[in-house]
Amino acid sequence: MHFHKKVIFLLLTGVILSMPASCVTKTNQQSKQPKGATIFKGTDTNKGGLGHPEIFTSNLPIVIIDTSGKWIRDEPKIPAAMKIIYDKSGGRNSLSSQHIDFKGKIGIELRGKTSLGFPKNQYGVEIQDDEGNDKDASLLQLPAESDWVLNGPYSDKTLMRNYLAYEFSNRIGRYASRTKFVELFLNESSDTITGDKHYVGVYLLIEKIKRGEDRVDIKPLKPADITGGYILKIDKTDRYETYFFTRTGTRLFHVYPK
Repeated sequence: MHFHKKVIFLLLTGVILSMPASCVTKTNQQSKQPKGATIFKGTDTNKGGLGHPEIFTSNLPIVIIDTSGKWIRDEPKIPAAMKIIYDKSGGRNSLSSQHIDFKGKIGIELRGKTSLGFPKNQYGVEIQDDEGNDKDASLLQLPAESDWVLNGPYSDKTLMRNYLAYEFSNRIGRYASRTKFVELFLNESSDTITGDKHYVGVYLLIEKIKRGEDRVDIKPLKPADITGGYILKIDKTDRYETYFFTRTGTRLFHVYPK
């Protein structure tokens, strides 16, 4: 498949926003294995289908996740390997490309509540070192951090609502999670990556909301000093989370500090 580049322009209070979109038409390594995760097996060039390096190309970065045959669940995270292919010069990305933006070990889990029942899942991703400890890394030229979200916008058929909301906020100088559109391939079997079997669609790579200089930049709190910033959220009940009610009955969950 080839994904021809389009540009969508939106005008909001004098700000022009451009973003890539995908239009589909049809055309005719191996490294040291990180502890707890498989090496990448490459692409299948012996079978027909999207797995052929010559066939699948995209103007979007390509994310490949391999779980070594384990199924991803909703906690705890399981070890996996992740590779991101991205040609910074603006060229098209393919499964066989040597333009590697990131390659390493991650922990991955399902995320969400209602969306757990969707055919297109959402994932929480933590970059890890060889010992399974969290490690900061820059993905797709975003500031280095360990925690990320792969958002599968199944209920948003435009694929743009989260992107636009976050982008508009950042454009007016109010921090919101930075995002990048990607194409995701997910291998939960022991097979070689092929597009026919492992392509799961367009996703939005999102910075996870957390305290940090390059995320929500608020003063860290200490037991003896509680003057500073707090992060709260409105969400569905989780039995492991603490919360309180406002005077109007709104339930607020603690995100930071825990």
